[in-house]
Amino acid sequence: MNLVSTFGIVATACALTACAVGSPPAKLEPPRSAIGSTTAPAWAISPVPIAPDPPARPVASPGPPAGGTPIPAPAPAAVPAAAGTPPPAPAANGAPVAAPTPDATTKDRRPIPRVDITPLTGYTDLDRSTNTAVSLHNMYTRLAVVGDANEQNGLPGQEATQERGYETRQWLQRYLIGLKDDINLSLRVRTGSYEETISLATLSSTSDRNGSTWDRDVTHDAHNFPWFLANRDAAAPIPQLVLQFRGSRAMESGAASAALQAALGAIKTVSPQATVITKLSEPGTRERASAIDQVISKLFSSKVGETHRSDRNLVQWTAEGGVRVALRVPRSTSDWDGPLQEVGYWTIGFAPPRPSLFSQWQICEPSSKATYCMRKPEEAKKAILETKNAAAILSYPLIRNSAGDLTIKSHLLQQNWYVAAQTSFVGNVLSDSGTANFLCLTIIESMMALGLNDLDAWLVTWAAMKGLPQAKAMHPAALSNAQACVEVTKSVSAS
Repeated sequence: MNLVSTFGIVATACALTACAVGSPPAKLEPPRSAIGSTTAPAWAISPVPIAPDPPARPVASPGPPAGGTPIPAPAPAAVPAAAGTPPPAPAANGAPVAAPTPDATTKDRRPIPRVDITPLTGYTDLDRSTNTAVSLHNMYTRLAVVGDANEQNGLPGQEATQERGYETRQWLQRYLIGLKDDINLSLRVRTGSYEETISLATLSSTSDRNGSTWDRDVTHDAHNFPWFLANRDAAAPIPQLVLQFRGSRAMESGAASAALQAALGAIKTVSPQATVITKLSEPGTRERASAIDQVISKLFSSKVGETHRSDRNLVQWTAEGGVRVALRVPRSTSDWDGPLQEVGYWTIGFAPPRPSLFSQWQICEPSSKATYCMRKPEEAKKAILETKNAAAILSYPLIRNSAGDLTIKSHLLQQNWYVAAQTSFVGNVLSDSGTANFLCLTIIESMMALGLNDLDAWLVTWAAMKGLPQAKAMHPAALSNAQACVEVTKSVSAS
């Protein structure tokens, strides 16, 4: 090929692609046929205008030299007016008009748009703007989850506006390609030594040569959690919340929701259930929460994952507030960027505080919906002491499991120091008073070491004096002459 032919080819290509001298480079766009267009050519070439360079950011003038006069800042360079722009009008007094500063004419002051990087989940702090937190000093509380999932048969004005049906596939599609779609929203809470994992919503479907299956599980409300002591001293535990969304589409079979519920049931069956978080039940609750979290992680491989984390001091939680989390799912799991459907939201908070485990009285505003409410802790404490029952206190379960409940009574009778003290009574008032004083002090200390507050430790000691069998050799006046036992009796009197 000679030079003339080569030049002719290059000239022809330049004429087609607008590569004349001084013209901007061409931009290659992908074929529109790939996004649904059938009329555009395979490659559309469109020139891209080159924007002028932005003006340099103004630099602050240096400070005055040591011992000298300030150095004046350099005047900003004049910005040339665009073609066709009329000159600025003179001032009314004939003085020259100052050139506008670059800051006012060239800087783009439009606000930067806020981006939601977790479109499938939402997080709202309902207590951020309130200052009416309930005092939890030396009281018990527990986790509370209240859901508001959209339902077609909901209350008037709250019905679901859409239905998420059960989409089927033709038998040939199912035979050739098996699909497994899974969506799960779970909540993990940790406060102090207490941990809990809750599955809020699960949507699973399987479509393969064996047929089509759907499994959907929604937690509407969850309140059956163990009580824990919020704080005995000035320091309060900081609840840590981890909200995690997992979604996946895989070409395999199996129903993750059914497997999840089966695994959760098995874990709850073999693990001990605590009614109150104490040193005895802490390891069990941690292991159970960890096992549930591992099951969810294995069943729902995070092809799409969103996580929200929050650490907030417990004293900032209000009675009617908490944290609200929302769930939105794609209309089709084959298109995670497609239109979304709102499933609902859940409010995570804590129950009104209780001064004692052995009574239902709590600190809250009396209303038609709540019972056993007192506004002031002193009023609730008085009501608790007026209705105390030694048998009920001793039969309170610390741990529930398949082998039976570990009650306060059985726990005390298993302690070596308690058995040794019962065999130390000799019938002498002075000696037996010392042994009884040791028993009352040790019961108080052991209950507080387990995680009970002062009031409940005294109530357990009082119940032990009233309800546990006493050694036959103990002098009848031993308890009335033991200083610690006498103080306990006075402290729990209703007067």
